[in-house]
Amino acid sequence: MPESVAAHPLLAPLGISALPVAPCRLDCPSALEAAEQWLEVAAGQGYAAEAGWLRECFSWAISWSELHGVTEVKTPLFKMCLETGSALRTRTIRRAGTSAVEGSAAGLSFPYAAPAPQPHMIQIGLASLLST
Repeated sequence: MPESVAAHPLLAPLGISALPVAPCRLDCPSALEAAEQWLEVAAGQGYAAEAGWLRECFSWAISWSELHGVTEVKTPLFKMCLETGSALRTRTIRRAGTSAVEGSAAGLSFPYAAPAPQPHMIQIGLASLLST
């Protein structure tokens, strides 16, 4: 999924969407234009902060996968599962995102940021090499 997508339906099960319906495809130009217009109108009507929050959510890295009637959506801040239509093979969408998420969890796989290196572990390894 392109990183430049301003609005997408991957968080729609939570009510986080700029569109009243799911687009025909994730990069549908008409849907993207409608979402952008909606965000601009919302900002112009006094909801600039809320439109900014939506843009921030749309900028997150997100992993969406579906198998056997269960959809799992992972973001850097939370993970959720929901019941959906049955799929016989795994369908996965990974959106790289365009910004870092403040307060996000570290993890070993997408969409989480890699854990920070543990300096104590490195010092122990270096100390044992230097003493020999």
